[in-house]
Amino acid sequence: MPQTEAQLIAVGGFPGSGKSSVSGIVATELGYPVLASDLFGNTIKDVLVQHGSDSGLSSLAFRAGYATLFAVAEEIVGHRCSVIIDCSLGWQFQWDALDAIGRRTGVRPQPVILECSPATCIRRLEQRHRRDPVRYPSATEFFDQPQLRDVRRVLETIERPDVRRIDAERPIAEVCADLRRAIGRPQHLDASSTAARWET
Repeated sequence: MPQTEAQLIAVGGFPGSGKSSVSGIVATELGYPVLASDLFGNTIKDVLVQHGSDSGLSSLAFRAGYATLFAVAEEIVGHRCSVIIDCSLGWQFQWDALDAIGRRTGVRPQPVILECSPATCIRRLEQRHRRDPVRYPSATEFFDQPQLRDVRRVLETIERPDVRRIDAERPIAEVCADLRRAIGRPQHLDASSTAARWET
């Protein structure tokens, strides 16, 4: 990819908004890697468990996961390659990290927020939990976390000229098409084959 075309794309949204599904489909179409915050955090948590650590595990894995994710993202765009980050964008430190990467690499972040109702998020989280209850907690477990109120507040009130908001209530193929347009890659390879249903 030419040097001027490297992209630092961040797809955010509340749990259940479809970040992972949409990021994965568009990344596959464009040939971009996806850095998913859940994967980084869960992998670090699993390693800590395997090595007998249990004190403050979730908090430590959360912090280490994001630190690693943003370091890898900076390494990728520093080599003038594109990447999609799949994270909530509901924490100020995430915005600060994106902006820092942009300053250090000269690659402008392209943040996109997927928006949908709490009812839709709950329905999708429950579907995901039923498919794999070991890997994914129930919607109740998600929504019982008090910090999620802060995440929703940040997502709803963040005001930046570079943020693009996409209505994620619609069919996933339409949401993917809007994401491609938002990041300046409107070509449609074949979303119909990969976007048959929502996978949150």
